[in-house]
Amino acid sequence: MEKRVTTETVGWGVIRMVPWHVLGIYPTSIVAQIRCMEAGKGYEVHLGEGNEVEQRFVWDDPDDAVDRS
Repeated sequence: MEKRVTTETVGWGVIRMVPWHVLGIYPTSIVAQIRCMEAGKGYEVHLGEGNEVEQRFVWDDPDDAVDRS
């Protein structure tokens, strides 16, 4: 069986809570905020880490959203 290696990215995640969706993880809050506005209602920006391909993203405080569209 092949061992799968996953890569975690630290950055500004643009996520939607319901239904769960990781739009992307970006190196700066400015880029993340722009993507969040483009994505529309329900998306938030958080500083954390995750894997966009596997739709995982975690952050320390759920109330730390930088921008809510």
